Amino acid sequence: MTKAGDIRDKERAMGRPALSELQRTEARRRIRDAALDIYREGGVEAVSIRSVAQRVGVAASGIYSYFDSRQALIESLWLDPVLATVQQMIDVAAQTPDPIARIERVLRIYIDFARDNPDVYRGAFLYVRPDSAAAVPGRNLSELPFHTIMRDAIDEAQRDNRAGEGDPALMAQLLWAGLHGALALPVNVEHWAFAPQPALAEAMIDLLLRGIRCVAF
Repeated sequence: MTKAGDIRDKERAMGRPALSELQRTEARRRIRDAALDIYREGGVEAVSIRSVAQRVGVAASGIYSYFDSRQALIESLWLDPVLATVQQMIDVAAQTPDPIARIERVLRIYIDFARDNPDVYRGAFLYVRPDSAAAVPGRNLSELPFHTIMRDAIDEAQRDNRAGEGDPALMAQLLWAGLHGALALPVNVEHWAFAPQPALAEAMIDLLLRGIRCVAF
């Protein structure tokens, strides 16, 4: 049984009235907001069950009624906007029959996500695991819709003789790496005068699209 389940069972056993779904949703939101504030102030290392509980004004054990672990709490900070963006990519891809136009539209959604959710983007995509933290096993990229949309569009463009030869899966990774670099460099290497992040990312999309049309990898 999860810690959250344990806490709820104890509350029922002690005769505490069960919270309504609306109350639980609001409590979860307050916990996430507190965790996000702490993250903005001190980075991901500052976010702990204890620090969030102190900020919300509850016992640390109460946090486990909503999040089973510190990792689950941290992931919740960016899970909702990431899932919403992934669904937008899936919908746009389904509505765009031309494979090159599909790639461009989905890459622009990626830029919009980074621009509209800077804290989420930094936490989800720019976080560097410290050596003291345990490594997380890498998951297969075929489970990631953003990657599969890129891969399948490249494969389709190749079959139509509209993209250079190469492994579509590797080319999809190169598209992601190129755009991610354009978004990350102005943030992570701010002591050099790169072009503004939006302009750099837009120019990178144009460069990447020209590249896949004519270059074999």
